[in-house]
Amino acid sequence: MAGSKPSSEKPGDSGPPTTNDETRPLIETKIDKRETYSPRKRYISRSRIQAALSGLAIGLVVALSQRSRSSNCLPESWALCTKGQNSAIYTVDPTNPTVECIVVHEKSIVDWGTKEYVKKTYGDRDTIGPPLLGKSDTQKSWALGEEVAKKGLKLKYLKDGEAAFPGFADAHAHILDYGASRELNLVGSSSVEEVRERIKTYILSKPDILNDTTIWIQTGGWDQNRFPGGTYPFAADLEADELLRGRPIVLARVDYHAYWISPKALELLGDLPQQVDGGLILERLEGYADHRLNVRSVKLFTDGALGSWGAALLEGYSDQPGNKGLMRMSKETIEEHVRRFIEDGWQVNVHCIGDRANHIVLNAFEKALSEETKKLRHRLEHAQILTQDDIKRVGQLGIIASVQPTHCTSDMSYAETRLGPERIKGAYAWQSLIRNGANFTTGSDFPVEGINPLLGFYAAVTRLDEKGESPHGPGGWFPDERLTREQALYGMTLGAAYAGHQEDIIGSLTPGKRADLVILDNDIMQVPPAEILKTNVKVTILDGTVYYGKL
Repeated sequence: MAGSKPSSEKPGDSGPPTTNDETRPLIETKIDKRETYSPRKRYISRSRIQAALSGLAIGLVVALSQRSRSSNCLPESWALCTKGQNSAIYTVDPTNPTVECIVVHEKSIVDWGTKEYVKKTYGDRDTIGPPLLGKSDTQKSWALGEEVAKKGLKLKYLKDGEAAFPGFADAHAHILDYGASRELNLVGSSSVEEVRERIKTYILSKPDILNDTTIWIQTGGWDQNRFPGGTYPFAADLEADELLRGRPIVLARVDYHAYWISPKALELLGDLPQQVDGGLILERLEGYADHRLNVRSVKLFTDGALGSWGAALLEGYSDQPGNKGLMRMSKETIEEHVRRFIEDGWQVNVHCIGDRANHIVLNAFEKALSEETKKLRHRLEHAQILTQDDIKRVGQLGIIASVQPTHCTSDMSYAETRLGPERIKGAYAWQSLIRNGANFTTGSDFPVEGINPLLGFYAAVTRLDEKGESPHGPGGWFPDERLTREQALYGMTLGAAYAGHQEDIIGSLTPGKRADLVILDNDIMQVPPAEILKTNVKVTILDGTVYYGKL
């Protein structure tokens, strides 16, 4: 996080590959003090990881339980219903995709149906009172308590034009990096000078940092593709301003796969290896609290990102023919990691951008998987560039394609230049994956992209940027690969729940599941595409409790 003190741990092999040459532009690997794993090191069991994270789980539960809730308190039992023809409730349940009402009791959805059915079964406290049927026929209302049975259910209505959906879920995000970006954000910087100015503004706003040049400044968000000439910045660029000179500064590229480091930071890091073998293995936390913290999977990093020419390709980049990108693990190491973690019962989620990385990882899964271990629901994180044969294999192997629609629209200005006219056909190929049997989920990869889930929904269904433009015109970039609105909604609700082994408790507004829902002031399933990004969240409900807005 920006403004953190340097660790007392001596840097060394855990650091990035670089030299002390201040003209070196960047470091194309992750800076992370966590241990890297190799096949020779002992693998940690799920039980030990879970025990180690129990304190974190308790902390999350306590923190969330103490969050301030909306002053809009709901009764123990209530219903949400549409009003008129211009509001809607989308369940994302294929057996009943839209309903007029859902009935909530405590933390769960217990019923659904038409307004007529709900009023007949549970009554309406504000109009007809208790259910109209005899007591022997009103077991459902009595199951919600004496108050409902005697007075009727409290009905809440959507306003005209509003729509309700299952709570939106982000299947791929970086919480700690997002926190750092809130301190000092470099996203959108159009030049090296603008980056320096943003850092200067930050330093001047923090007296402790202003007066102590030893404090490390760490954040991210720059993108050399936005700079004049599209060239990488250099370490020396951070010495050009007197206020920045002599400070340890570490700036992650927008994709967090390349780092721009000041000469002082390089000096403090000491003698660093020229190459780091192996990749980071991170424990993935699915969910948030109260039976929602789900520790069952690991993440492997195999290659870099397309924007920094780090994605590992089978053939050289079209705009850098001698460069095939960066593999952060050898094929043998990947196969060993995948095999061992699957044997130990972990869901394995692998960062794969380039077609070489995807190909090697699919080979590793093919060698390691059985029909039984496919049930662990392994994932390709990004599944961004694949050969046509590997697009077919994703579905055949039962691998989940975890894709980020805004990566497509952020990359489309240069992706074909990087990949060429043929290879680009296997990039961001969402419909091709689905047609070939792959299950999928969507996310943002925040803070690499914006955290607003509607940005991803819009990108998925339009393949346009926020201005409504694309290299192929207003119809979208390779429009045949767009998701339908139903697919995009699935990806950010039930698809995300399935990818996290939580589809039995969240992901759709189905009776028996948690009452997690969001109400928007526009129906994103119906409005013109340009209206999607003008949509606002009106209400957020978690476990039947209003945490944002007023119902």
